[in-house]
Amino acid sequence: MLGINERRRLSKVLTVTGLLLAISLVILIYPPASEAKARKKFKQHKNPHFCLTEVYIDYFRVKPSLIETLAERIIYEEIPVVLFISQRTKTNPDILLNWRLGGANWLDISLRLGLSPDIYYVPIPRQARVGPPFGNAYGYYRKRVPKARYITLSNEDIINLVLLRVVSDYFGLEPFRVIQWRSAGKGFDQIIIELRRKKD
Repeated sequence: MLGINERRRLSKVLTVTGLLLAISLVILIYPPASEAKARKKFKQHKNPHFCLTEVYIDYFRVKPSLIETLAERIIYEEIPVVLFISQRTKTNPDILLNWRLGGANWLDISLRLGLSPDIYYVPIPRQARVGPPFGNAYGYYRKRVPKARYITLSNEDIINLVLLRVVSDYFGLEPFRVIQWRSAGKGFDQIIIELRRKKD
């Protein structure tokens, strides 16, 4: 039989062994934070919104936390509209969000802040044929350039025009080229992913 001291030593060994096994099990189930972050980052790179986020942050020179805050309140495609109007008019994004969520459309908000609808347009060849989703917007613009304030733009029109400006400026592309891709059925997220692949 084991003596008291030997039993105590054995008890300590078993306790330490049990703790080591428990720690190993925890590590297997819950990987270290660095590994978890790496996996999360990998998933983000596969997420179209991650590409949009990078472009928003770089183009508008804002913190990621602001993008995250905005994304909790509005759809992702409207974020650049908020940032565009905010920077052009020096208006707090929260004010714009409250107006938008209160029922105001982007055209009303623009006019309220003294922005003419023509501020959303980027130059394209005058004779260029523009299809959806830009056909109506550029059709209005070409007919009413002298009376730009009376141009009618839907929320979707403004979202597309702002994203057109952001993507073409950010990647140094002719806007009409981006318009052609959109008219072919490609979304802005898909366009950004493809441009990044070519760049890499």
